[in-house]
Amino acid sequence: MINSIEKAISIDPNFSDTYYNMGVILNLLGKLYESKAFYTKAVELNPNHFKAYNNLGNVLQENGKTEEVIEAYKKTLSINPNYVEAYNKLFYLY
Repeated sequence: MINSIEKAISIDPNFSDTYYNMGVILNLLGKLYESKAFYTKAVELNPNHFKAYNNLGNVLQENGKTEEVIEAYKKTLSINPNYVEAYNKLFYLY
């Protein structure tokens, strides 16, 4: 699966969903530091990728970066104010 995503990145290095998907896979494998880099790249390429911001917040939360986590979830909600998961995460942070 990772090989397929790496191939997709080599074909179109500007497609944000590919970076998001790699972040998801790495996160599932417990590679939080690596997944953070891919979520960050996804939002650089597509500043409206609310799921990438949300997952970036999840990774930052695992690293204890509370202020950055809050900003990531707020950014998620500024893009998609109906994304319930981000509201739930913010609730537990306050």
